[in-house]
Amino acid sequence: MDEKERRAVQDYQRWLLAKFPQQIERIVLFGSRARGDARPGADVDLLIVLRGNAQPVGSGFYALGATDPLWRDAVGRTFDLLLEYGVEISPTILHENEYRESTPLLAHVRQEGVELWKRTG
Repeated sequence: MDEKERRAVQDYQRWLLAKFPQQIERIVLFGSRARGDARPGADVDLLIVLRGNAQPVGSGFYALGATDPLWRDAVGRTFDLLLEYGVEISPTILHENEYRESTPLLAHVRQEGVELWKRTG
């Protein structure tokens, strides 16, 4: 990541931890930025793992959706950062039980991901 991308990610991480201090379990950078092979203008993929277990919400990989205030705020903040830094951040938000699942995406995250923040204790 270049300096502008690093600042945008740090800004987003600080915002997430201030806005949702008890809910965030870990934040992981993954994808081309984590591998170091991103093309210019590529988005920054972040996995945000929330504490606890997701309540069943139909089927599919994501438990949160546009009606969830946390999801709405977290995604909305990425638009502010795009305007401020010119950096596109793409958050994927999961609960701990979903993070433990075996999916192709999570296999890549575990193999290539760079943990930016993890709750201790």
